[in-house]
Amino acid sequence: MKLPPYPAEQILGLRQKAVEEAERLLRERRLATERERQKLAKLKEERLEIDRRKAAAQDEFQKRLGQPGANIMMENERLVAYEKRCVVEAAAKDAEIRQQDAEVKRAESREQDAKFELNQRIKELEAIKEHKKEWEKETRRELEEAEERKLEEIGEVMHTTRERKEQRVQKERRDAHGHGGAGGGDQGGA
Repeated sequence: MKLPPYPAEQILGLRQKAVEEAERLLRERRLATERERQKLAKLKEERLEIDRRKAAAQDEFQKRLGQPGANIMMENERLVAYEKRCVVEAAAKDAEIRQQDAEVKRAESREQDAKFELNQRIKELEAIKEHKKEWEKETRRELEEAEERKLEEIGEVMHTTRERKEQRVQKERRDAHGHGGAGGGDQGGA
């Protein structure tokens, strides 16, 4: 049996589109969060590189101290100046890292908001799907009941028609044999 169109089909379609849009937004937010995390990882790697360069300069200084004719004062001044530059560079990189860490947290927060939004849209879609399922069940039941009533009416009409036909046939037989009141069979006795 064919059901009539679901009255809220358009709403169902809109809810489905809302879920799809929320999924798209979540994908975008996840990608944005990943990009921000990658930027943070790159900054941290750059910060480690500053420390490695500083340690390498200190190692080089130690090697030069052991060489004959090394000008210790000049080498030390060069090392101290380089270490100062590394400290300034490291401080600037640490500030960038803190700023980028805040960006990561904002991106993660936006991603969580998108997840929440998606969950809300899914709940709304599931609610209308459940409503449609209940509507179909109820409509099917109503259609079946209407079909049963129709069949019962048809059955009653057929039964009534058959009874009337039988009554007409019996009347016609009675009329054809006479209306005889006394009956014509063996009555009486021997």
